[in-house]
Amino acid sequence: MGRGIEATSDGALLATKATEIIQGCEDLKRYADALGCDSETGAFGSLRIAIASSPYEGSIISRALLDKLARRYPGIKLELIYSSSGAGLSALYEDVVDVSIVLGRVKMEQFTCIKLFESELRIAVDKLHPLAKRCCVPLSDVVSYPIAKPHDLRCCYQAIVAQFERINFSPCFVDLPPFIESCGRFLKEESGVVFVLHEPSQRESSFSDLYANVDLISLNQDERITVPVCIAWRKGNKEKLISLLQKSLIRSLKDERRMAHKNMMG
Repeated sequence: MGRGIEATSDGALLATKATEIIQGCEDLKRYADALGCDSETGAFGSLRIAIASSPYEGSIISRALLDKLARRYPGIKLELIYSSSGAGLSALYEDVVDVSIVLGRVKMEQFTCIKLFESELRIAVDKLHPLAKRCCVPLSDVVSYPIAKPHDLRCCYQAIVAQFERINFSPCFVDLPPFIESCGRFLKEESGVVFVLHEPSQRESSFSDLYANVDLISLNQDERITVPVCIAWRKGNKEKLISLLQKSLIRSLKDERRMAHKNMMG
């Protein structure tokens, strides 16, 4: 009595995969709508955009990608605000901005949200760290060291905790002040581990550009963590301008990835 009905682990996994497929189909429709929008250069208006940014890694979307929109549509004025995903969503909810580019999906009914791309989380450690120079590591090895609490609690933190829980481990998270020097000391002096986004083609700089003596290491294949980077806006608000923004970002991201792949191959 009173136990209720609970999904099995296989059922929960199936439900998660089904949700991902449905969301992917919805994204595909919105991509098609954006690509089919009016491409004339006579668009005018302003867009206030909040872009997810970490004190350790900088902006998740490079300014260069948005500059392409400004060049193509000179009548559109862009105002960029860099903040955490949570602050960006609060600004969107309070109509301080028109669009937010955030980590994780926005599930509030009054907002439209599509995934732009997914970014894999890797671990950053000092080059003298015991885990350094390995091509990949299991989470069971990572849990032995202090881990910086992810700046983005809403998406990255939840994804990391969920993956540790899946293998029945409890990580030791450490709150780091949002300063480069604090992160540097944590890596070097405390043998700390920092989870970082790995999407170098979309960023002006990567974590290793800010910290010269670090190794970026992948997790084991079956334990890898990816987080979606999404664009969200209030339904019915500046739909045409936001469609042009989507179109520009979709094409620019595709071009950047193609170039990154070409450089990697040759």
